[in-house]
Amino acid sequence: MLPDRLPGITVVSASVQNDNDWNQPLEVRLEGSIPRFATRNGPTLLVPRQILPRSWVPDLAALGSRSTDLLAGPPEIVIEEMHLALPAGYQAQSLPAPTQLSQPFAGFQADAALNGPTLTLRSRIETRQPLIPPSAYAPFRA
Repeated sequence: MLPDRLPGITVVSASVQNDNDWNQPLEVRLEGSIPRFATRNGPTLLVPRQILPRSWVPDLAALGSRSTDLLAGPPEIVIEEMHLALPAGYQAQSLPAPTQLSQPFAGFQADAALNGPTLTLRSRIETRQPLIPPSAYAPFRA
């Protein structure tokens, strides 16, 4: 999964927490190094805001409408925090505005910060409903 999304990644460490506590969420932490994460566009580096694709819903909700419930999978929270070392001579021209979206079936938050030559990108996706009824399918797709 990681090499598909992040070609050239080297995983430095991995850990799993709460794997024996059924009352706590399972937490998987990965730390890695990616030599070429950004794309060069002349004197500008284009940096993806998050590792997970922004548009996972179209893959899950490909139909225009439904007459039965959509099985969206178990509720989960995916948190990404990336720390990117900017190359010498590069600086952030601007940072994306913080984003917060909330729907009954899911929520999304993202922000970015710059501390010296380190760019930090954080995102949080929470899926809340395992089943999406036909009446909520259109808002789910939007």
